[in-house]
Parts: sequence; structure tokens; C-alpha cells
Amino acid sequence: MAILKLIDITKFYEAKRNIFSLKQSLVRAVYKVNLNLKQGTTLGLVGESGCGKSTLAKIILKLINPTSGTVFFEDKNITRLKEKDFRPLRRGIQIVFQDPYSSLSPRLRVKNIISEPLIAFKTPRKEIDNRLKELIYQVGLNEIHLERLPHQLSGGERQRVGIARALATSPKLLVLDEAVSSLDLSTQAQVLNLLKALQKKYKLTYLFIAHNLSVVRYISDEVAVMYHGVIVEQGKSEAVYKKPLHPYTQLLLSSMPSPAKKGTRLSVKDVNGLNMNGIKGCGFYANCSKRTDKCKCEIPRLVEIEKSHWVRCVCIV
Repeated sequence: MAILKLIDITKFYEAKRNIFSLKQSLVRAVYKVNLNLKQGTTLGLVGESGCGKSTLAKIILKLINPTSGTVFFEDKNITRLKEKDFRPLRRGIQIVFQDPYSSLSPRLRVKNIISEPLIAFKTPRKEIDNRLKELIYQVGLNEIHLERLPHQLSGGERQRVGIARALATSPKLLVLDEAVSSLDLSTQAQVLNLLKALQKKYKLTYLFIAHNLSVVRYISDEVAVMYHGVIVEQGKSEAVYKKPLHPYTQLLLSSMPSPAKKGTRLSVKDVNGLNMNGIKGCGFYANCSKRTDKCKCEIPRLVEIEKSHWVRCVCIV
């Protein structure tokens, strides 16, 4: 069963005008995104910075509203729900932020940080105390850490506190927005293993947003590749990694560091694909070696090329 379903989610922003322009241009942050997250699975959302991943996360969390499209959570249409109506459902969707240094208040002790969502949902004081002890052990820490301030913790311990806070309301869906990107490699591995263990134990569903392809491959059941606000390829994790179909996905995977490739960096031209006054077709047009005139004129449909493997490219379809 799909716990989260996105149908044609689109988000435009108005670009800032300058004194030389009278026209109001629109910036396309997300365009007709369709996703299904099955309960107990992990969907990895990958792409470069600025491609629209965090905008999509904010729409799912109802921090912003989409320009068009529909969001279903547990078969309930939450797209235009008012906050008072969405509040009972909010405890079911939580987020773990990227930076454990800035996402935790430096003035609050760990026990106060973790208990914030419990207090917000009017949990009795006695239940909060018991829940704090349960949560701190779940994330691999102990009661001593409850009395500490964030600056007294390591980066990995801070992120574990962030995870404990997200788990406080017993959510069904966690949005992990670059949740391990600020950690060193050994700590990343520890936190990823913790997330997998928690998922198995509590049947959690993860939307794992990242640009680190190795991390996404390790934790994800399915992968969606985003470029300029558009999902260009989607499928089972191993299928996408073993046989990437879209030219952008191929470029991303070829840029993954390995002992055989020293100093490899992703090189993509800065094109105006985000601006709706610019290219109206495929945003990857300027960088694609397979491009045709058709690519410049229309955004291709997402087509299933193989079982559970979709791609958005007229050159392949």
C-alpha cells in the first residue's frame, strides 16, 4: 500500500524583477512530479543542489503549497487542508534535517529538544518522561545524554538526537533531507545502519533526499533522479545503478568517485532550464550529446522502458 502518493506536483516561484525588465518571469522549482512511497520502503531522491528536492520535501510536509497537483497521505488528500485539519496527521510525517549543528537549539538540553513535539501534541508529563528514556536508547545513546547541551555532543550524537526528536510522535513517514551529508564517513555508516534498524523494527517509510549516490544506493529500495525540478529516471535501486538510461543519470553515476577515477567532478553547464521564459523542453538539452530539435520543444513523458524502470527521454523512447 502506498503511504504517500504525489500526483502531478508542480511548484512555480515568481522570479525577482530587475529595473531593466517589465516582464514577470516564473521559476520552475518542481514540475509534474509523480511518486508512490510504499509502506516500510525507502525512496532515494537524488540530484544536484537546486534541482527541487527540498522544495518537494516542503510540499510533502505542508510547509508550502504546490502551485498544482495533489498529495495523498494514507489515502487522505492533504494538499489544501488547513493547519487545524492537518494537525492530527502531522505527527505521522516528520523530518530529519541536514545540519545537526543548526537544527538543534543551543540553549535547550537534549531532553527538552526531544520532548518538544510531545509537548506540542499535549502528551501527559509522565508519559513524556518514559518516552524520553525509550527514544534515547532507540537511537544508541543513554540517559546521560538527556542532560547535555548540543555543543557537548559530537556530530553523530547530534544527528541521533535529531532522529530521536523525529521519532517522538511515532511517525509512519520520515523525510530525511541530506540527513548524513554533514557527517564523516564512519559516522555516516553508523547513522545509516541505525536508520535501517529502526525501519525494520517500526516499519518506517523513508524519503531519503541526497546527492551522495553511494549512500542512496546503500539505503534505498527505489531511486528517483531529479533534474531541474523534473523526475528524469525512476526505478528499483539496482536497476537504475546497473543500467542507467537517462543521459543525466549516466553522467551522475560516471562522476561517482572511485580508486580508478581521481578527482572526478560533475561538469554540467549552467543552463536556463529553470526559467519558464527560457528552454521549454528538456532541461538537460544543453548538456545532452543525444539531443534533437524535439528535445528543445517539449518535456518528454515518463515512460516505463523495463519493468519498474521509467525514464523521461525522447531519444530513448
